Amino acid sequence: MSVCCGNGGQIMSKFEPLSTARIAAAKAAGKDTWLADSDGRRGFGRLMLRVSPNGAKHFYFRICSGGQRRSVPLGPYSKDSKPNHLTLKQAREAAQDLLPQLRKNPMPVQTAPTPAESSLSRLGSHPKKSAAAPVPKQGDVPQVEPSLGGGTLEELCAAYVDHLRREGKASATEVEYRFRRYLNGTALGRTPAAQVTGKAIASHLRAMIDKGIGTTTRQLRSIIGTAYSLAQKCDTDASVSGDFSKFQISTNPVNQTASLAKLTKPRQRTLNSVELAYLWQTLDTEVNDSVAQRVSDRFIRMTLFLGGQRCEQLARVTTANVDTEAWTITLLDGKGRRPEPRVHRIPISNYARDDVKWLLQYATDLGSSFLFPGPIRPKERLTNDAVAARVSVISKNLLKLHKVPRFSYSDLRRTTQTLMTSLQIPEEVSNQILSHGLGGIVKRHYNSYPYEKEMRQALEQWGAYLTSLKPPAR
Repeated sequence: MSVCCGNGGQIMSKFEPLSTARIAAAKAAGKDTWLADSDGRRGFGRLMLRVSPNGAKHFYFRICSGGQRRSVPLGPYSKDSKPNHLTLKQAREAAQDLLPQLRKNPMPVQTAPTPAESSLSRLGSHPKKSAAAPVPKQGDVPQVEPSLGGGTLEELCAAYVDHLRREGKASATEVEYRFRRYLNGTALGRTPAAQVTGKAIASHLRAMIDKGIGTTTRQLRSIIGTAYSLAQKCDTDASVSGDFSKFQISTNPVNQTASLAKLTKPRQRTLNSVELAYLWQTLDTEVNDSVAQRVSDRFIRMTLFLGGQRCEQLARVTTANVDTEAWTITLLDGKGRRPEPRVHRIPISNYARDDVKWLLQYATDLGSSFLFPGPIRPKERLTNDAVAARVSVISKNLLKLHKVPRFSYSDLRRTTQTLMTSLQIPEEVSNQILSHGLGGIVKRHYNSYPYEKEMRQALEQWGAYLTSLKPPAR
């Protein structure tokens, strides 16, 4: 038996008690599924389990009081006891402890007790409370939400990803990955979107910065802010889906937080020919043990072979974007304020074709549509973080072995342009290869010359240079 839930999900088996087996078997396809823990009695509230499409499972306690249905987020589910999570038994105990409070206070302001607080309460003991509020951590419980109809920040961000996909934005996959990796399952993500404050967002971002995560933190702040902006104007902008109206957003809490632009500092690092030779030697895929590592290394090799393309754009390439008759690869350049991404078709040099053939076969074997499949989810593409992490490992090894100063993936684009210039490749051609500096009025509206012949010649010259690099004899 199933009934519709107010937020668009489904409540399955309405009068069937929860069990660990039932929870383990629960899946959500496309939208949240809600499991109810009930024996059919009314007036005692109901423990609910929300199962999200990404596999996350969270407990809520739902009750109707004062003519209003409210739900209290309790915490994420775990089969076995572990910090900041609730077992089924602990969730039932927390729900029982909340029932008298919710009946007494029609609009409670206290948060749901943690499993530890529930146990202490039953023993007649109470934990000491500090004068200052603690910094929110994953598993902390946000305040009571008025109803499930409002939707959590996680759900708002998921609606934003759906919006990007409907708009045909290539960035949808990367945005979804950012939310899944750095927001979903956290206390901030589980908070009703309309109740999120600038202070809560700043605390969440500060915790990421404290872990040394800089640029990604700035990006997360930006995309959360964009999600709120869409929800804010959905009632007056017909181009925005009505799905955002359920979140009842009137203000954008991200606007209350300081800009994090200073976290992204312009880099000046350029590898010289000797340093690039050491990198190229490392990228000999035949000696690598891991297939996943070989994909990352092939990605870096293709970045260089193709003249220093942006990670985001190259990672989105599908097997359908590769033309093995004309030997070209098509990227979509969405940088800047273009209403539509610029189609960027790059010749594949003779030196890069073996890598392309290997990647096409590998993607076919995995049944992936992406030229660079993800190592864990082959149906998805290789992520920017995975590439950056691999470059970081290589850089650390080269510093230790050959005293090569540290470098990052973004430095490869600058390196390529610089060394191409040293090979007397015209800047006009290298700019076309990089899809850089092409936004002028004349170039955008009047000069439609494709530069394909010049780019092919330049990339053949560049490929010959790359493959000839040899580290100095020791």
